[in-house]
Amino acid sequence: LEAYAVRSSLEVLAARSAVPDMTDDDLTELSRHFDEMQAAAASHDGHGVAEADARFHARIVEMADNATLARVWRSLEPFARTYITLVAPGADPRWSADLHAPILAALQARDATAVAAADPGSTSPIAAGRS
Repeated sequence: LEAYAVRSSLEVLAARSAVPDMTDDDLTELSRHFDEMQAAAASHDGHGVAEADARFHARIVEMADNATLARVWRSLEPFARTYITLVAPGADPRWSADLHAPILAALQARDATAVAAADPGSTSPIAAGRS
């Protein structure tokens, strides 16, 4: 759970760094990962949601173009956050996939502040210790 909070903060930092230089192609790629999460969730495929989720966040970290940030982020095990979310009792792949809609919308608006506000780390009952 501690790693979840740190990882979430790193992802917000990555998004803040990446937003100014995001291209339309970058946003198309992130949209594709989001669509993959949605399709997996519709099929009740928690593992598929987890994989697409990891690709979505990894791409944002990559776009930040900060090797130290990427190294620290990777050290927290890319699937840890999603694994906790999807394997915990009562986990809902649709809920996890849907968390990314406001993130994607903020990225498409190129609004780093809105990306931070949409951070699922602040809305997860697990991250808040309410599991």
